[in-house]
Amino acid sequence: MTIFEVPRQYPSPLRWDDRVRNGKEPDYRTPSAIARRLHFALAHQRKLVFMRSTSAASPPQSIGGTTTPWYWTFRTGENTESGSTIRLRAKALMLPAGNGSATDPRFVLNIGGLTSEVGRYSFIDTSPSYDQLALVEVVTTALAPDTVYSCSLDVIDFARVVSLTCYEEVVSGADTAAASVTDRSQFSVGSEVTDAQHQELATDTHEIWKHCGAHLLSLTPDTAAGVWTSTATGLENMLDNTASTTVGPHTPGHNFLGTYKNPQHTDNLACVLFVYGNSTNDTDGQIILKDSGGNLASITNFDTTAEWKSTTFNLDGSLSAHKADFQFQAVSGGETLKIFACDVYEYVA
Repeated sequence: MTIFEVPRQYPSPLRWDDRVRNGKEPDYRTPSAIARRLHFALAHQRKLVFMRSTSAASPPQSIGGTTTPWYWTFRTGENTESGSTIRLRAKALMLPAGNGSATDPRFVLNIGGLTSEVGRYSFIDTSPSYDQLALVEVVTTALAPDTVYSCSLDVIDFARVVSLTCYEEVVSGADTAAASVTDRSQFSVGSEVTDAQHQELATDTHEIWKHCGAHLLSLTPDTAAGVWTSTATGLENMLDNTASTTVGPHTPGHNFLGTYKNPQHTDNLACVLFVYGNSTNDTDGQIILKDSGGNLASITNFDTTAEWKSTTFNLDGSLSAHKADFQFQAVSGGETLKIFACDVYEYVA
């Protein structure tokens, strides 16, 4: 096991004519420099995996007990340390609790089977102002690389979380015990240059590209009471519960920014759609992601118990903004479909 320090500043680009020339003896400094830049990319290619803020005009109300207003899912990237070592840091803005009976206003994040540190703002004010906002940070450790995590925010004992941002932390070292870290010490004066070394550099770089893609969307209501609900037998735009099902630039939806993220050989940007929902009829319920050309992705048959369901699809990486809307329906009639969250991220299996 070897640990290499990862620089904070971006390494200078490799010159195309620097030691890599036909007719010249291979120089160990070239693959060593490539590995150093690879470690930099791996350590710093960390994802923002959730960001949500409530409206300033209607801050969250204090609620006793435990409420779960926000859900999301994400996939971790590759790691630079051995084992399950990816750290997720969350920054929340909190207002004082709004009920005098509160004893320990707090929140926690549920990340798969893991629980974050507890975030607290032990202050009570039934009529707070925004100059009383407090920044509270919590950390969740021991996340495995290249793994899907379903997440939720639990707000407890009248606490008020106004906004939340979660991201993977950058680490300062590259440990060769990790799956995608190349041992730079193998490139030294007089050492052999082998196909296996070339293959390792190529494979590691490819894994970063496939598994460290951006988290593109986390869509969840302001509050637990604001879940998107459909009882319709025909499709409706999910965000405004209307029949605005012809996707246009002004219909409620999302602009996905995929420019320069697609592979060189295709405009297809590989993505995954996750949806958290349930239906009062476990064979019904449909949600689609649709652009002006038709359906991009579709998920059906939600269970009576809320569950995460997923499907793969492609965005158009040639577009500066790929506009798409979420549309849903209860399907057969007489039942109710509820959607708690929708997430989209880039990923190639």
